[in-house]
Amino acid sequence: MITKGMIREVRKRVGLAMLTILLAVLPVHADVTPDQLKFTETEGGYAVSKAEGATLSGALVVPETFNGLPVVLIADRVLIADRAFNGCKGLTAVTLPFGVRKIGTAAFAGCDSLAKVTLPEGLKYINTMSFSGVECLKSIDIPASVTFIDFGAFWYCYNLENINVAEGNASYRSVRGIVYDRSMQTLYRCPGKYSGKVAVPEGVKTIAGGAFIGCAHVTAISVPASVEKIGGMAFFDCHNLKRIDVAPENAVYRSVRGVLYDHDMKTALRCPGGYRGKIVIPASVTSVGRALSACHRLTAIHTAEDNATYRSVDGVLYDKDMQTLLFCPGGRRGTVVVPEGVTTIAHGGFFDCFHLKRIDLPSTLENLGYRVFWHCKALESITCRATTPPQTKRDTFETLYEEDAHYQSLPLYVPAASLDAYRQYEAWGRFRNILPLE
Repeated sequence: MITKGMIREVRKRVGLAMLTILLAVLPVHADVTPDQLKFTETEGGYAVSKAEGATLSGALVVPETFNGLPVVLIADRVLIADRAFNGCKGLTAVTLPFGVRKIGTAAFAGCDSLAKVTLPEGLKYINTMSFSGVECLKSIDIPASVTFIDFGAFWYCYNLENINVAEGNASYRSVRGIVYDRSMQTLYRCPGKYSGKVAVPEGVKTIAGGAFIGCAHVTAISVPASVEKIGGMAFFDCHNLKRIDVAPENAVYRSVRGVLYDHDMKTALRCPGGYRGKIVIPASVTSVGRALSACHRLTAIHTAEDNATYRSVDGVLYDKDMQTLLFCPGGRRGTVVVPEGVTTIAHGGFFDCFHLKRIDLPSTLENLGYRVFWHCKALESITCRATTPPQTKRDTFETLYEEDAHYQSLPLYVPAASLDAYRQYEAWGRFRNILPLE
């Protein structure tokens, strides 16, 4: 028996269905006008980008055609498919039409206010850095047609909670917002807002380069026995990652107290960014590389006494012969006095030492590497006892000379007889407050 209630329910459902259809065919409101866009001929149609001098804000709805041909590419410089809407900080929403097949390199990178992105079925390629740094984006749906998502497409999207891949996609799938290849053998990307522990599924063989880069809310990652390759910078800039734990049966990697090594314990691969306190480099380790960089809570580095490659003094890492300062831990506070005999400060030697107040460099110092003092925001003074100004690289003091920073006026103490030599040296001479040692 058909009741009046049943009839009302049918009418309600039909009404909702019709509304859904109407919403699908109605044009989406656009704030960006066609005269603010640039169209460039390319194979199969046109590429679209921001017109020179235009300031875009609000919603961007890319036209489906231009001059009777389809818009197929989101790019500025067609030959390298680059930076179409890069840095358009006023954009809040983007809708791409059906004909678009490719989103170019860094196309929407740095669009800080971009909160909604609608990708069309038919899209195939999402190039590197396409949405890097889009901090307002919380979720994105990847169509079934996409066959390629490049390295770094969603880096530093700090509020991105889910990357949802359509079920019919033949190349990728998503599990709890994390993107894998269809066969679940490669983990490609964890969204930036993912929080807590990540248990990489058994069967995954590769963790792609940069897979977790900038995932500031991930606290622990467990690596199963099946993983055979972990790409470069896979866990970089994970500031609250306290542990990387590898299954004991894994034949390629090993972890000790949450620090990642190769299985033979010869190479330190990654000290997690949220690691606290001190770390001890085992005797077997012969290569540290950049494994300790971006560890802002690491307060001291110690080495086993019988390590033949490294030595630590006062919690700072040097080569065994004490010729080169390799790395000062990011959580170090107060003063670091570099011992006499040291001739070189390695690239990034004091990288991200946010809390360091004073650095005292020895008279034997001859060379400073790249970005030695990067982000040493608390520095109050630098002392360099070398009578001849040590050689510098082009960006040794990069970020020490930012206009909004105080570094140029930092006291730089040097031997009295060498004041003129330091003032005339291009890099050292940029310090405005060079004073004689007492």
